[in-house]
Amino acid sequence: MAELVVLNGSSMIARSVVSAHLAKNVGKYASVKLIDARPYRQSVYNWQRSLEGVHLNKHLARNVQSIELGLQGAQEALYFTHDYVTMSSDKNAHLLAASRLAKKHGIKNFVAVCPFEHDLAWSEDDKNFVEKTRDAEDESL
Repeated sequence: MAELVVLNGSSMIARSVVSAHLAKNVGKYASVKLIDARPYRQSVYNWQRSLEGVHLNKHLARNVQSIELGLQGAQEALYFTHDYVTMSSDKNAHLLAASRLAKKHGIKNFVAVCPFEHDLAWSEDDKNFVEKTRDAEDESL
């Protein structure tokens, strides 16, 4: 069985999407590696208990080096726009860095899920943030 790597997956939106993905792919994944700046939230422990038969490996990541370490050996990765407004100066740069690392490590299936609600929480440029987000998503492709 495979391991699913999830970047920034501790938010409620991300946990719900990953749970639905696991439910549709019962038996495919032995474990989920959660690479996140806050993988030890109480809500993550509650989620962990609900993952029947799937082991959750929490990987603390607060810089590019720790994200890269977490991605090593991955075949499939789900990237979520994070919901932290104080831990990253630019969400678009974070997406681009993650996509470049996925390419560098030969990850065969890298899917980015960018909930608009996370973008609305904060932006460096209130006037053009939607346009800049789309540009970053296009560049990461």
